[in-house]
Amino acid sequence: MCRRGKIALVLVVLSFIGLVGWGGQEYFRDAKSNVQYRTAKVERGTITSYVSATGTLNPVTMVQVGTQVSGTLDKLFVDFNSAVQVGQQLAQLDQATFRAKMLQAEANLDNAYAEVKNMLANVYNVNAAIENARAEVASKRANIERTRVMIADAQRILAQRQALFARQLLPRTDVETAQTAYDTALVQRHVAQAELEATEAKLRSTQAQLLSAQAQVDKAKAQVQQAKAALEQARVDLERTTIRSPIQGVVISRSVDVGQTVAASLQAPTLFTIAQDLTHMQVDTNISEADIGSVALGQTATFTVDAYPGQVMRGTVRDIRSAPVMVQNVVHYNAVLAVDNPELKLKPGMTATVSLLIAQQDNVLKIPKAALRFQPQLTAEERQELLTRPPERWPRTQTNGQGPPTADQRRPWQSLPKVWTLTPEGRLWPEVVQLGINDDQFSQLKEGNVQEDQELIVGLNDKDMRSSKPAPSSARPPSVRF
Repeated sequence: MCRRGKIALVLVVLSFIGLVGWGGQEYFRDAKSNVQYRTAKVERGTITSYVSATGTLNPVTMVQVGTQVSGTLDKLFVDFNSAVQVGQQLAQLDQATFRAKMLQAEANLDNAYAEVKNMLANVYNVNAAIENARAEVASKRANIERTRVMIADAQRILAQRQALFARQLLPRTDVETAQTAYDTALVQRHVAQAELEATEAKLRSTQAQLLSAQAQVDKAKAQVQQAKAALEQARVDLERTTIRSPIQGVVISRSVDVGQTVAASLQAPTLFTIAQDLTHMQVDTNISEADIGSVALGQTATFTVDAYPGQVMRGTVRDIRSAPVMVQNVVHYNAVLAVDNPELKLKPGMTATVSLLIAQQDNVLKIPKAALRFQPQLTAEERQELLTRPPERWPRTQTNGQGPPTADQRRPWQSLPKVWTLTPEGRLWPEVVQLGINDDQFSQLKEGNVQEDQELIVGLNDKDMRSSKPAPSSARPPSVRF
């Protein structure tokens, strides 16, 4: 081999060695370089769990005042924000028509009273006629008795004269005269009997007239009661032309003006809205069905309103209503908060942003939620090592030292809540934790191999996140979830 060929071969060998050395140096630097993580400490303190919702401020008692009669509004006695007492006049309708109706009802009542008196007088007349008929009946009966005596006397005289005529002591004319007298007495008796029957029939007719007259009296008295009811209705309608406050409170709404005609037909129109006591109000909140199970009577709540930014106000859950309310296809329930408003700063209709205190734990370990969300990038070797991790690294809750493990304890550790730490050698290591209540930033640590002030990984440094890019298959794969 010539000198020039040897030099070329040496140059080729040196170039190959250089390339190999450069590539090996880059891989070593990538494998040995430490990724910088952001960490946060486990703190000890108080953790509070809230349910957030929105609501509307309303008076505890709010009454809509209307009118039961139709008419033209004649007078207004109150306006917006007027304080009113029970029975105080709020407005008055035109009363001319209602006064006329009341006068007409009074006249009808007087007429009904007069009709009763007329019917009573008719009863008295019929009673008198009955008494006359009874006297006449008695007279006819006495007349019958007189004719009976006359018949007996005529019969006796006829018998005597017939006996004397038979002995030829009297002429025939005397006998015939006695016979005629006897027959006449019989006829008079029949006449008297007929007159008695006629008088008794008249008495019965008069008694029937008495029943009719008494019925007319009862009818007239019923008409009196009807006229009284009509008069009372006219008085009530006249009284209703004056609209009065049913409660003590403040007028928060007025929807009519003087001269306006209001018509009360099927539904009474609303004229005023009165809030009973604005020093005690309530917040009607919409709690979703996912959170309503955590809400209970007597729980403390805080809320804010846009009118007073930065001011936190307090209330108490007074009622949880069972009626469901659909809001954007989500079922909500109304949790009513009792709120004191002594300074009258809160107004009806304000929107409140509410936080309901669900639970509170003092002097507990708090794990940042960012540490629970962190998911590292692991190589295949690291994943395999973690899958075969020794059992002594598990939290005590996984065995509990009593009996067989529960269903949760038999779950794979990859599906359990966990946080990631760095070992003294700088390697990632997960710690399975059991959590309690949580707030916006922290979760309560109930059980786990995590100590106070221990550093937990919450993410990568911004520099490492910006420089991260797809790597060959031998490098760490992105976002392997455990």
